[in-house]
Amino acid sequence: MVCTLKDIARALGVTVNTVSHALADKDDISVETKRKVREKAAELGYVINRSAQFLRTGRTRIIAIVYDDYTNPYYSVVTGLIRNAVEAYGYNILIVTDTNDAALLRYKTVQNVLSTGADGIISFLDVEPQAVELIRASGKAFLMLGRNSVDRTIDCMTVDDEQGGYLATRHLIDNGHRDILMFGAAADVSCVLQRRAGYRRALNEAGIAYRDEYVLYTAHDGVYHGTQMVHIAEERGLPYTAIFCFNDLLAFQAIAGLNEVGKRVPDDVSVVGYDYIESHLFLPIGLTTIDTDKPRLAEAAAHEMLKKLAHTNIKSNPLAAPALVPGRTVRNIRGGG
Repeated sequence: MVCTLKDIARALGVTVNTVSHALADKDDISVETKRKVREKAAELGYVINRSAQFLRTGRTRIIAIVYDDYTNPYYSVVTGLIRNAVEAYGYNILIVTDTNDAALLRYKTVQNVLSTGADGIISFLDVEPQAVELIRASGKAFLMLGRNSVDRTIDCMTVDDEQGGYLATRHLIDNGHRDILMFGAAADVSCVLQRRAGYRRALNEAGIAYRDEYVLYTAHDGVYHGTQMVHIAEERGLPYTAIFCFNDLLAFQAIAGLNEVGKRVPDDVSVVGYDYIESHLFLPIGLTTIDTDKPRLAEAAAHEMLKKLAHTNIKSNPLAAPALVPGRTVRNIRGGG
């Protein structure tokens, strides 16, 4: 039989109203009572009827999270961390992907999200102008995570990507590298531009000329991953001893591409990524990368969204500055070492 609110109330010796308010995370119920109700609900197999909840309260207690590349483990890790943070307040998440070369949240995707009744949207993508108007008209809470929007009226939460790009490139330079490729994602995305600015700052500081041909982007020339970018660099005859990659996924792909052309990491080419995916996936690569403290970023994003959904008393820790995580993919070539 399907478990009801009455079953939970009877098992705990409380009223149905108490159970209902506890599951809805209402302020008139103590934290301890909420915990007991949720544990008993899970024990009895209670399933929330989202449709009925929406008709009764106008809310589904669902937050949609939108990104473009479902193969990138960074999104999976951060989404999982956000889920953990909002679950404590009685919310669930809905994962939506919008794969396109422009790295944009499109109008038709926003229509689909709104049709689910989601209370809010956290997007890793910038938003089409038409889609912005649709979100505003819906009155739904919206937050962009990890990049800045072209539309300055949109609330965004970002880390210092310029400093992250600087740290990655500076580390390669400190290890004797001067011919450093950068593999980036879409060229007009804010976080790509900022990481490139950091790359350029480190080069300039070291007296190394910035060369446009040393920066390759996905979604250009039919290139969609780091393996292909290595082959393009080889075909163009670019001399290089190191690659700074926009993210760890590109770095993993670049390492595969280097293997294909007979170059070893780090003996022949050093590689630095960005995101520190191995902090959660425990891959046996030991990639040198940039850590942006994903747990703190996810917590801050979750709490900002919850505040937008009227949980006004939530506080978050400040975002952490990017930090270099040394691994096994950078070789010191100073003095032939």
